[in-house]
Amino acid sequence: MHRIRVIFVAVLVMTFVTLSTGAQAASKFANPAFQAQWQAGEAVTPNFWGPLETAKDGQMENYADVQGGKRLVQYFDKGRMELTNGAVTNGLLATEIVTGRIQTGNTSFQNQAPPDISIAGDANNPAPTYAGLASKGAALLQPATSRPGVAINTVIGGDGAVGTTDAVLPDPAMRIGVYDGTTQHNVAAGFADYRAKAGLPTIGYAISEPFRATVKVGGAPNDVMIQVFERRVLTYTPSNPNAFKVEMGNIGQHYVTWRYPNGATAAPPTGSTGASGVGPQIFLLKGFVAFSYPANWQLDTTPVTAGPPRATIIGPAPTQQLVLQVDDQSNPPATLNDVIAGYVTAARTKLVTGSVTDEAILDTKIGGEPAKAYRITGTRQDNSPVSSIIVVTSHKDKIYTFIALADANPMPNYTDIQAILATVTFQT
Repeated sequence: MHRIRVIFVAVLVMTFVTLSTGAQAASKFANPAFQAQWQAGEAVTPNFWGPLETAKDGQMENYADVQGGKRLVQYFDKGRMELTNGAVTNGLLATEIVTGRIQTGNTSFQNQAPPDISIAGDANNPAPTYAGLASKGAALLQPATSRPGVAINTVIGGDGAVGTTDAVLPDPAMRIGVYDGTTQHNVAAGFADYRAKAGLPTIGYAISEPFRATVKVGGAPNDVMIQVFERRVLTYTPSNPNAFKVEMGNIGQHYVTWRYPNGATAAPPTGSTGASGVGPQIFLLKGFVAFSYPANWQLDTTPVTAGPPRATIIGPAPTQQLVLQVDDQSNPPATLNDVIAGYVTAARTKLVTGSVTDEAILDTKIGGEPAKAYRITGTRQDNSPVSSIIVVTSHKDKIYTFIALADANPMPNYTDIQAILATVTFQT
């Protein structure tokens, strides 16, 4: 079987691959995989993520359990998309904001008090707020017993206090529909039906009991049912047209306001020459791989006149390049360990021919696939500095190898390289 190897090699400079950023609106996506998920969501129901015009630019956020300790994220009105070791994930924003714990790794958190931000309706509604739900409304966050078919009569008043009402509406959507045993919370029937359409991975399990509140929407008071789930907040307005009775709260907007109270977002990755971060430049090798790269990295448009197809991206530091090359292999090594071992031997005998100052092999992920990474820095025989980063992975019937090389020690613009690799998505 023939396999195709995709290699970033800095010693090759002959290349030409068409660069495509698409339409202007699409250029606002931080990664092609984010665009694909946005389009899939909007096909399920309008305003699934919110319009691009109100989305935030992509940014790098701290996350301990990814390569380099940062991952690419993008905030939309209704949620957040993340590239976590190459796979698109969606943050537990509602969980974090209600519990007052910002997740900074798989098991690491940063404490920050829940905000006094209105959960639903106009921004100036005094209640319910996230802070109020975590304090006066804390009973609604506690595990509950299953109550199938029971009408929802729990209310949060204008002062944030929890109570009940005798005004039970004859609406089947406002009765308990299912029970989330994982989190031990009842789910309103209207929300259970909506979640079945939108998908559990998007909404998450319930983390509160459903409750009612009178909130202003466009200045007019409305009786609204609300429930907080792991990733989203859902609202049900009986007076709305059927297609818009269930809506998603603006948890993405609320979370950004809470996490970045000064209006500042996390700084994009920067290199030694002041890189501007990932995107909007998008490299696409159709049928194989796509990724974003910073504005101060340049695509070399020198035509390829011989040999296999390849593309070179030139870094802002002198003599620093990432080169994408496609090779057919009739007899590829059987394992990633075999592939990386070959590069280790080549680097030690042909690249770092003087002294080795740093060398390591690590397990990582690229595009959601397990990968092996190898780094080496040192000098050549003439004592000139050199450094290389090599990452190999496999996807379906292909072997992918990523190599960065620079005449410097240590590797310049290292965070740029990490950010580029974090955006890699396979096209098949």
